[in-house]
Amino acid sequence: MQFVEKYLALASINGSNGWLLDIGCGEGERRSHFMDKRYAGIDPLLLRSSYDFPFVLGVAEAMPFAPQIFDVIISIEALDHFAHAERAAKEMMRVLRPGGALLIFVGTCQGESMERAENGPVEISNISEEDVHTCAFVPADLKDLFTEAFEQFNIDQYGRYQVFWGWGKRLLPSS
Repeated sequence: MQFVEKYLALASINGSNGWLLDIGCGEGERRSHFMDKRYAGIDPLLLRSSYDFPFVLGVAEAMPFAPQIFDVIISIEALDHFAHAERAAKEMMRVLRPGGALLIFVGTCQGESMERAENGPVEISNISEEDVHTCAFVPADLKDLFTEAFEQFNIDQYGRYQVFWGWGKRLLPSS
């Protein structure tokens, strides 16, 4: 199954309440792909004056949602912008219901721009997309972050992007 088909298949996952959370939702561009889901978004940037879906201004590392409320969680090109990926992964597992599905789509960033971003602030006029990445991911990183939480998973490569698909969530022991 191609990436787009798998991505759109997430809309057909039925759960207890039909909620999908888009972490790093931006302006909500992906909402139109999931019209049959109850869609909510969280983003650290307020990019619109109003949203036509439940929107939370916040970060993935500390989400203000009840445990096990979402049937599907997506995070498209956002994980590499999080300050603490491990904390964000734990939060995702906390708010995803047992049996839910997770899709992480993240690019690998590398090279001089990434090194500059790691060495401190970059002058705002010179900021590029690569400068706002906090970390780079390879498939093993995604496996380390998420696989223990799922009964089944795949990690696919699409050009310079990694895609983690997890479903059939197991409950993790409380830490």
